[in-house]
Amino acid sequence: MATRNIFGPPDPPTGGAERLAKQVEKPAASGAPQTPDSSLLTHHSIIVVESEADLGQIDFDRPIYFLAQTTGSLATFRKLAAQIEQKATHPPIIKDTICRQVADREHSIANFARKHDVVIFVAGAKSSNGQVLFEAVKAANPRSHKIESARELRPEWLADAATVGVCGATSTPRWAMEEVSEKLKTKNSAAQKTSSTPTASKPR
Repeated sequence: MATRNIFGPPDPPTGGAERLAKQVEKPAASGAPQTPDSSLLTHHSIIVVESEADLGQIDFDRPIYFLAQTTGSLATFRKLAAQIEQKATHPPIIKDTICRQVADREHSIANFARKHDVVIFVAGAKSSNGQVLFEAVKAANPRSHKIESARELRPEWLADAATVGVCGATSTPRWAMEEVSEKLKTKNSAAQKTSSTPTASKPR
């Protein structure tokens, strides 16, 4: 069982959405309501929408300013923006405030996930960027599992897997992914005593 890591830069700073939101009376923002940065937005009376089902919160007869959580999904933002444009009585102001570093990584991490039998995604439970990227990973490879640490690894996830990819959110520390990779190689070495599973490669 070979393992491979993909690392990324730290999370980009948030706050752009909050600054832009203060320019209008009742703005809306694309994002996940349960994340810390979106909780800050709702504190400022900003409507947070995560899917088309949430658009019912918006009064389309009033002027609309629609922006995005900086670590949100670009595809979701564009889909919601199109719906708002269709429903709004007045032309809405739409600001794409998503960090392109994050948006570009969605594509690359999905490609990474397709190359492996199993993917272990390492991220904190409250990471909004981790939530977006894991959704991209899971869509690309159904045998993907999200964990916070190596202690959460389960042997049954690796059944019949020739390759395992280890990746994480842009905010995930490199050492956390390396710890998972080392744990996978340790499990693989133990399994070799009774099976012919290939040796795990060094993380790259």
